[in-house]
Amino acid sequence: MRAWQHRHRARDTAHPLPCGLLLRRCYAPYALLIFVALPLLFAPLGLWAVFSAWCNSLMAEVLTNLHTFFVVGPNHAGDDLFRFDDRATSRGEFYVRQVIGSANYRTGGDLTDHAHLWLNYQIEHHLFPDVPMLAYRRVQPKVQALCARYGVPYVQQPVTQRFGKMARVFVGTARMRRIERVPLRAPALSPSSCSPPAAP
Repeated sequence: MRAWQHRHRARDTAHPLPCGLLLRRCYAPYALLIFVALPLLFAPLGLWAVFSAWCNSLMAEVLTNLHTFFVVGPNHAGDDLFRFDDRATSRGEFYVRQVIGSANYRTGGDLTDHAHLWLNYQIEHHLFPDVPMLAYRRVQPKVQALCARYGVPYVQQPVTQRFGKMARVFVGTARMRRIERVPLRAPALSPSSCSPPAAP
């Protein structure tokens, strides 16, 4: 919700738009469709059919959200990943951030990739968000080899291990890494360096 508020914040004010706007534009239409309109389609079959359809929609929503949470959350959190509070200053820094701020799960195979919603290639997804999902299988070994060549940390672990690291961040026993920026300073000029060169 905070991300939505930040994205839709008015440019001329420091305050985000109210949550009511988010509810009206996003959550309410979806809830009405899934939990009201869809179950009512079963009304000709009786009240029990409507209730069954509503329960089915509710459980599907719960399971889908749990599955998505277990897949998306762990490869963005952990004491071995970095978080950033500012924008990258160059294109190269942007790409490095995508690698050191994300983690992959086990990759390869249709069942594995579908079970992970193809987000087991999270690093490659951050680097190349527009490529087809099947292309991640070809890109992943190349990205990993490139990171090994230049000493960029490339994290790839099972989802269960990543979930444990995320949980430790949630409960406060671990923290994500940060990179401190060191401001560049111009070298101090001594009076002798400012004096004109000696005549030959």
